[in-house]
Amino acid sequence: MRMEITISDIPSTSMSGVSEFMYVENPNPVFDMSWDCMVNYYVKLFENRTNENKRYIHEYASIQDLEEDVYGTLAFKTRGGWVNGDFKEIYDSLPDKDKFFDKINDLIMEYGNPIITYYVSYCVKSDIPFRLLSF
Repeated sequence: MRMEITISDIPSTSMSGVSEFMYVENPNPVFDMSWDCMVNYYVKLFENRTNENKRYIHEYASIQDLEEDVYGTLAFKTRGGWVNGDFKEIYDSLPDKDKFFDKINDLIMEYGNPIITYYVSYCVKSDIPFRLLSF
């Protein structure tokens, strides 16, 4: 049996590569299930998983498993400025948890598990079980 590990960049959003010289908070943030928001939710979920050194996953088994990783402050750039908010409150405001669950699992299937540390961030797809921070 051949085992494989693939390392790639984190998926990009429409704000990737756009630099801002000043922090300006977006006065009208929109939290939805658009590509940009989903990538930011995905990254935050795995930032939390990395910080706890959780195991690599091929997908979330249930909404309850996913919800264990929904916490902390979510901060990302939008065209209107920076957005900051409590991840749990943002998640609770989303209307369709099943759709959210499916979209996150689709990102995991396509890109793997992001490993997010202070120094480096990348996605890993693997057939070999490991703990995220130990990679």
